[in-house]
Amino acid sequence: MPSRRTEGQAVIEIPALELRQAGLSDLKRGWITVSECNHDVVERSFYFDPKRAARGQFGPGFMNQIRTAIRPLFTAAQGRIDRTL
Repeated sequence: MPSRRTEGQAVIEIPALELRQAGLSDLKRGWITVSECNHDVVERSFYFDPKRAARGQFGPGFMNQIRTAIRPLFTAAQGRIDRTL
């Protein structure tokens, strides 16, 4: 799994098989920025529509790779969550 730091961000390239399983096969390449996350309140979300069917999902092995990449960032406790929105 190629991962790298780009302009201060830690990223993981999404393998082609995972792009297909997630319903993102129209993309040639995909990346997950693991050093950045957003807080999204489901009831007010612009991104989540409970009436829409899921496109697909990543496999368990790739999800473990994502968790492994994110874990050091959470244990460093450098981020913050603003729940005032």
